[in-house]
Parts: sequence; C-alpha cells; structure tokens
Amino acid sequence: MQLNPKYKGARFYKCDLQMQTPADSANWLGAPMGEIESDKQAAAEAYIKRCYEFGLEVIAITDHNFASKNFIPHLRQAISDLARNYSYRIVLFPGFEIASPVGKGAHFLCIFNPDSDLETIDSRLTQLDLPPDRRFGKNGQCLPMPTGNITYERMLEIIQDDRSFPGICIGAHPNNDGVMDSDTVEQWWSQEVIRNENFLCMELPKPREDYIAKTGSSLIKNVLLNKDTRYERRRFLATVCSSDCKKLTATKQNDTNYIGFRHTWIKMSQPSIEALRQAFLDHESRIRFGPERPEEGYSYPNIRTIQVNGAKFLANQKIVFSPNLTTIIGGRGTGKSTIVEYLRVGLDQEAAIRGDEPRKNLQKLKHTLWRESSIFIQIEKEGQLWTIESKGGNPPSVKDGQDIPDLARFFPVQILSQREIYAIAEDRDARGRLVDDVIRSDLDKLERRELDLSAEIRKLNQQIASLPELMQREKALETERQDYQLRLKRLKDLEKPLGRWKGLLAEERFFKAIEDQAAGIMAPVKELFDGIEFSATAIGSELKEAPNHTLIENIANRTDSLAEDFRKNLMTVIGIFDQGIKDISNDKQVAKWRATFETEKTKFKDLRKELSEKGTDPDQYLDYQRQLREREVQLVEIRKRIKSIDELLQRRDGTTSNDGRHEPGLIDNLHDIWKKASELRAQASQKLTESVPETKTGEPFVKVSVERYGDKEGFFVKMQEKIRDGRRISLADWDDFMGAVFNAARQKEEPPTEMLVDWMKSIALGKMPVACNWQLDDRRMSVITEWLTNDRLQKLRLWRTPDLVKVELFRQDGSLVGDLAGPKLSVGQRCTAVLALLLAQDIVPVIIDQPEEDLDNEFVFQELVPLLRKTKEKRQILVVTHNANIPVNADAELIVALEVKGERGAQKEVVQTGKAVGA
Repeated sequence: MQLNPKYKGARFYKCDLQMQTPADSANWLGAPMGEIESDKQAAAEAYIKRCYEFGLEVIAITDHNFASKNFIPHLRQAISDLARNYSYRIVLFPGFEIASPVGKGAHFLCIFNPDSDLETIDSRLTQLDLPPDRRFGKNGQCLPMPTGNITYERMLEIIQDDRSFPGICIGAHPNNDGVMDSDTVEQWWSQEVIRNENFLCMELPKPREDYIAKTGSSLIKNVLLNKDTRYERRRFLATVCSSDCKKLTATKQNDTNYIGFRHTWIKMSQPSIEALRQAFLDHESRIRFGPERPEEGYSYPNIRTIQVNGAKFLANQKIVFSPNLTTIIGGRGTGKSTIVEYLRVGLDQEAAIRGDEPRKNLQKLKHTLWRESSIFIQIEKEGQLWTIESKGGNPPSVKDGQDIPDLARFFPVQILSQREIYAIAEDRDARGRLVDDVIRSDLDKLERRELDLSAEIRKLNQQIASLPELMQREKALETERQDYQLRLKRLKDLEKPLGRWKGLLAEERFFKAIEDQAAGIMAPVKELFDGIEFSATAIGSELKEAPNHTLIENIANRTDSLAEDFRKNLMTVIGIFDQGIKDISNDKQVAKWRATFETEKTKFKDLRKELSEKGTDPDQYLDYQRQLREREVQLVEIRKRIKSIDELLQRRDGTTSNDGRHEPGLIDNLHDIWKKASELRAQASQKLTESVPETKTGEPFVKVSVERYGDKEGFFVKMQEKIRDGRRISLADWDDFMGAVFNAARQKEEPPTEMLVDWMKSIALGKMPVACNWQLDDRRMSVITEWLTNDRLQKLRLWRTPDLVKVELFRQDGSLVGDLAGPKLSVGQRCTAVLALLLAQDIVPVIIDQPEEDLDNEFVFQELVPLLRKTKEKRQILVVTHNANIPVNADAELIVALEVKGERGAQKEVVQTGKAVGA
C-alpha cells in the first residue's frame, strides 16, 4: 500500500539511531577524512548519499563524545543538496555516545531534536563532566565519564528533563559493553538502569521478537518480557536496531557495521525527540523491524481521501485519511457526523444502514447537499485507485478508474452511524450477519449452489406433483380394462369369425393402399414429363454470326439429341411401372383373393343379419376389443410415467435399502450445503472469538457460538405464515405443535422442516409421532393436516431454518454477564459486544460515529481501545468521537480536528508534536 503524498498523519520512518562518522577517527574503519573543508564536504556527501541509497529517512549521528560536532553542519548541507534528487529530506538527529560510570561502563546514546543548536549539545556533554579538554586521549580515543561525579539519575535529568532543549537516552549494545553484557553473571548494577522508568529504550543487535521467540530463558528475554522481578518495570522497555556504522559499505574482511547494516521502523507524524519518546512509550504500536516498510504489508482496501465541495454546513475541503486509525474530533456543529454520512452517500452504502433513527439522520444530512454540491472519494483496492463522485447526494459514479457496476458490493464498507450499533444489537437477523460477513465470499458460493439445487428440486416437485392424479387415472383405467375383458368374454363365440373377417378387412386395406400409392407416384411424374421443355438449338439461334458459330451449332444438335433420348427413356420407365402395377392387380392369386373376399363378405353379411335378429351386434365386439386395446396402451403409458416419477422421487429423496443403507438424493445434497454453511459459521464464530480482547483470566470477553438450525423464533415466524384461520386453531396450539417438531429435530440435528415432513407422512398413515402428545383424532390435528398439504410441505423443505448465533459477554473476572438474546445485558453491554465483533471481523474499512454514545465508559478504555490497537493494522478504521481515550490510548495515526469557520465546519490547523495531527 502506497501512502498519499499529502498524508499528514503518523507513518513508519526507516531509522538508524546509532551512526558513527569519519569525524570519529578512532572508531571509523572506512577511508579517513581529509582536513580541509572541501574534503569534509565531499565525505559528508558520500555519507549522506549512502544513507539515501539504503532508503534511510531518519538518522542519528552519535559519534563518541560528540566528535562529529564540526562535521554535522557538512552533513546537514549534504542533505539539503541531495534531497532534491531523492524526493524527500533525511531527518538528522545530532547527538553523541558516552561511556557512563554505570556498572562496567555502560554506553548510552544521547540524541537531540534535528534543529538543535550544536553548542548547546556540546554544553550538555560538559555537564556530564566531559568538557572539551577531557573528552579524548592522546591517540584520539574517547574517554569515559569520570566515576563518582555524575549519577545515572543525574545523567538522565541533564539529557531528558530540559523541556526547552529536549533530548533522549538510549542504552547502546547492552550485550557487548553496555548495560547487560552477560546472560550468566548476575549484574546488580544493571538493575539501576533497567528499573528506572525514565529509561525508555535500549539498542539490540536483533529484532525484539528474535529474543522473545528463542527457546529457553535468558536475561535479555526476561527483561523484554518483564518477567524477572529484579528488573521489573511499570512499562515494558522499548528496543531498536541500529547499524552502529563505522564505514560506508561492507568489505570482504568485515561485513558488519556499515551504513544500512541494520535499521528500525518507527512510526511518527514528524520526527522529533517527542515523537521518539512517544514511540518508545508505545513501542508495540509504533516500532517495527524487518526489511520492508510496514505499510507495504497492508493489503486491505482503504478510503484514501474525501473532498467535499459546495455543501451547506461543511466548508470546501479535502481530508486525507490514515490507512490505519483516523479519529475525527470537534465540537457540536463542526460537521463530524456529516463527514460520516457523506462517506456513506459517496460509497453507495445507504441500503446497508440499520435502524429507523440512523435512517432519519441520514435523510436530514442529505438535505445539506445542494444540487451543485459534490463529493469526491478516492479508494484503493488491491493496489489500484478509483475516484468516485456523487453530485447533489445522488448515487455515485466512477470519475477516474475502471468502471464499477456495483460499487457497494465491489467496495463494501461498514458504516455505523449514531445509534446504529444499538439497532444491530436489537436485531436478530443483523446479529446473524455479524458472523456471515466474516465468511461472505464462501457463503455466497454455497448460496449459489443452494439456489441451483433448489431450482432443480422445484422442477422435480412440479413433475412429482402429478403422481396422485396419475395413480387415480391408473386405477380408473384398470377398472375399465377389466370391464371390457368381461364383456368380450360374453362374446367369445364371435371371436373366430369376427377375427377372420377383421383380417380380411386389413388385407383389403393393404391392396387398396398399394393402388393409391402407385397412383400417387404416377400423377406427379407424368406432370413432370409433360412440363419438360428443352431446345439447345433455340438457345443458340442468336449465335449464328458469332465467331465460333460452327462449334455452337454442333453442341446444340448433340444436346437436343440427348434431351430427346431422355424423354423416350422416361416414357419407357413410366410405362413399365404402370404396366407392372396393372400386372400385380391382375395376378391370378390376387384375383383368387378377391373372389374369396367377396365370398367372405357375403357370409359376414349373412352372419351379421342372423346375429342382429338374435339381438347381438358384432360391431360391439370389435368396439370392445378396440376399447380394451386403448385402455391397455394407456395403462402402459401411465405406468411408465408413474415409474419415471418414482425415479424422480428417488432422485429427490434418495433411497434406503433393506439393510438401512441410504443413497443420498437432492434433498440430502441440499442438507449437506446447509451443514457446510453451519460449519463455516462455527469456524467464523471461533475466529471472531479469538479476535476480541481477553479478560484478566485470559479468556475472550465476548464469545460467539453457532447452533445449527437453532433459531426457534425464526422457525415459528415462518410456520405461522401457514395459519389460514385463527378461529380453527389458536396460535398457542399451533406453536405448541411446531415447538414439538422443532425440539424433535434438534435432538436428531435435522432440519425442523424435514422433521415436519416426516411427521405429516406418519400422521397420514394413521400413526402419531412419539414426541407429539396430541391424539390422532384431535380436531386440531385435522386442521393441521388440511392446511399442510403435500405441496406446501415440499415448498417448506426448501426453506432453511436459520442457525442460532449466540453472543455472550463476560466480565474481567471471567464470569458470564449474559447473552445478546437475553434480558440481562444493559444497552451499553449489548452494544459493547456488537462493536467488538464488528471490529474483529473482515478487512473492509469501518467507520464509527461516536461509539461512546452506545457504550459503557469502562468498555471504551478496557476493551475498545485494545481492540482498536489490535485491529488498525488489519483494516482501516475511522472513528468520530468526543472521548479522548480513543485517539490517545488507541494511538490514532491521524487526528482530524474540526472547528466552525464562517458558520461551516472546517479542518483546524494543529501544530504537530510528533504523534499525529492534533496530538
């Protein structure tokens, strides 16, 4: 993440707070410096250039006994000369290193503000009993402070206590010749140094974490962890890494102690002694180690700036936010909440607002925008920048950057207006979203699969819905089939003659069909023959005068001859086919068949007359046979459809074999998706629990848990939609039955709607479920079975009973206060739990307007502040507040102070003190 060049808040500077120069010839291992001024300036430029090449931003020149006093002006000049080439100016802290009379001669670095007068610094060294004539030996070796004259406490007073000329002391290389030079020997003298609360920092050759992570026990580790009672402090001791450079570059013989060899990242808004002091006091937040700038590790999305023009009560201005914690402070009417709501409008987050009061406040603030008002917001996501514009409070659009079809979804932001935290605490669904928002992308994938699966099941349900009708139709057709079989049995004597006559009729239809088809072929062929006209001679008649008329005439004659042959051959084929058909019709066997047919026809007429005179109609027999065949065909088709629906049922509900093995169906797959969602919520709840601050007992002060299908209230609300007439069954009785269903489902960890389907199947078969204390003949039971039709039940199967998200709040002693759904928590306690979870989840920017209005003061200091400190390097946080605990104790990187100028809110010009704007 790259910081905005106009950002004025605290950031990490690459610092080296212990650097030697060629001025200290006794300790400098590099090329010696010449005596003339031009040589000194060249040496200074080479020195500073090397600092720039390693990206150093803050350096402290700490030659022993201030040997660099006359060299520092050259270094300052070199910085001025080279700054334009590197787009920034190195900050130089002048100072010195001394060998004190503490213990075995502990070394201390004493540094002063960048603009400090060098003569005054020199006088401080004299106060330490090191006047100019007693600082160096005959060979240029630095002399230690005399023993017995200046105590350790007095040394700290001389360097650190003069507010008009502030300085600071750092313990140098404690495991070498400094304050702690051994891990094995008890050093009573080092306790004096370490336990002094005015001693804030010591220099170590390795990052702090390396000592703490090292297995086993060591003196340095115990001091850093404040676990050794001999060295116990009220505050933890800060540490830094420095190069203690003695040359410009590394050499093959010596690859240590060169410029860039070691460094420390220190967070400051403007480097100064006060900024260093604040960093040492709060090193957990402000000091980092490692090769990369800490800000480069921030990969979360952030709001870089907001610019407001033409608003009613807010002056035209641009605010550059910190990527970490920004606090906005100011009196009433300065526009603090206005900025929050303008961010909501400009980022298209109006739909996400929760609670009636926050919605009303938003609408009021939108009226402070004129038609010509504009809001510009620059956002950053995954290293890319966009500028969003909203005019007159209308929906925003992209002004600079790639198009964003859905801004609210692409760049989600948690914006909590005044009283909105309380609205979330009171809303069951909103509390559930606290967990869902942590796993939103994973849940979205599951929800898409759920939608696809539910759509497929609905299609199956539509096809399966015809099963009862088909089964009724099958029963009716089977009855009719059997009836026609009985009727045909009574006419059995007619079966043989009627069967023969029926066969002869079929044969007659066969011969008739041959004649009809032959005629159908001959007619179009003859028509085609009659329509053939072709004469190449006629075509070529116009070419008699053409250059190649002889060739044309030859080709025309040959083509006409071919056409004439084609006509003759076609006429011959037509004649052969026509004659062939006639020959078939006049065939002796066919003629014999015709004679037989006529004879049989006469016999059938006589039989028909005879049967008619006896009251029996042979046509009826044939009709019965036809009707029987139709019923049989229809039964085969319906049974195929019933079988296919059975297969659909198996596809939907799965199958269970006699040995109890169940092959899953689509409903089982749907339940698996629901189960997976519950598992994700359980993981998210554990993650949230682990992310909140701990009580004094070491346990999280907010615990989140998830019970699969546990939202009984949500289940009741859904089931109450099925009540069609409150006069036939009371709400209490309905809830009593549904409560029994819910409890039975909870015991088996099944979806309550699936248990309801099973119960209704059992009741339809005349068997009451064991867990239901109603009787089968209960009037209320008949109402329920009437209303909960199979169609309604199948629709309910696709509705998921929500998981129950349980949020519990604990006191500092580890005792339970209560959970959000219960009555024991106060408003402040409920909001406390909600805000803790909101801050602990996700990486999207979060904006909170005056959280102290919803929270207990105890929580602000004991819980909210530690949570802000823990979270601010994992996501961007903007807080509007009146409570000084938040910007001060949460170590806000940027404080935006607002005031009223010309009846409109504007940023207040605040002198920076090394912490953050307005600190």
